[in-house]
Amino acid sequence: MSVSEPATLDGFAIGNNGEAVLMLFDHLPWDNEGEHLMILQEKINSYIAYIETKQYEKQAPGQVIDRFIIDVSFLHGVTDNASAFLQHVATQIEPLNITLQINSPS
Repeated sequence: MSVSEPATLDGFAIGNNGEAVLMLFDHLPWDNEGEHLMILQEKINSYIAYIETKQYEKQAPGQVIDRFIIDVSFLHGVTDNASAFLQHVATQIEPLNITLQINSPS
C-alpha cells in the first residue's frame, strides 16, 4: 500500500478522541515533482471520497465519527511546492472536518 495505489486505503485507525485516522504512505522521491504531486492529489482525493461516501462505516460499524485526520507520512522531505500544495489542501478540507497531518523527514 502506498501513494501510488490511489484506490487503496493505506491504513485506518480510530484515535483516542474517536476521530478516524486515515494513513497515507508516500515513498516516492521528488525527482519528477509535477507527476508526484498529481499522484498525491489523486490519493488524497480518493481519501476524501472515502470519507464523503462513509465507507469508513465498514471499518468502524456503529461508531459515530465526525472528525477525520488524513495522516501523510513521507519517506523523503517535501519540496516547497509540495508544502504549498498540502497547505492549500488542508485549507480546502477543513470545512469537511478533515485535518491534514504531515510527517516528513527534515
